[in-house]
Order: sequence, then C-alpha cells, then structure tokens
Amino acid sequence: SWKSPKGFCQWSLKGVTAGKYSAEFAYGSTNPGVAYTISAGDAKLAGKTEHTGGIRTYKSYKIGTIDLPGGAVSLALKPGPFKGAIMNFRLLTLTPVK
Repeated sequence: SWKSPKGFCQWSLKGVTAGKYSAEFAYGSTNPGVAYTISAGDAKLAGKTEHTGGIRTYKSYKIGTIDLPGGAVSLALKPGPFKGAIMNFRLLTLTPVK
C-alpha cells in the first residue's frame, strides 16, 4: 500500500496527441478525503480519495478531464498530506474526448 506522503507515480509518455482526455482512476482505499493531483505540464486535475470498502477492494472513478500537450509528456500522480496508507493504486486510464 502507498504509505509515504512523499511518494508519487510518474510516467513518461511518448507520441501523445494534444487534446482533452477523460481520466479514470482505480484504487482500493480505507482513507477517504485525501487530496491528490494528476498533472502534465501546466494541466492539472485534482480529486480526493473515497472509501472503497477495503484497501484491496478496487473501484474505478471517473475523475474529470485534463488537457494534455502533444509529443513527449511527463504525467504525475501526487498525493496531498495524509496519515496511514492512502491507497493501493491499480490503474489510471486516459481516454481521448471526442
């Protein structure tokens, strides 16, 4: 489980088509209300964790849209302050909005 507030996830994406993407986030958590931010360049998408029923009970949440620049993109998922364990991260899906 994700226990360090200093920890974060980061991906280096290549060949990204610039545009708006729908973000869906899957995780298991017993620590609701912890803020997190998904960022790519100047684009940011903020959310808060929800209690999923257990750290290994994974649920998927559509959290909004984010505008991604084109080309090589560094995408990061960073939590706000928290105590205990924030979540078991499972999947972040970005789907182009048509």
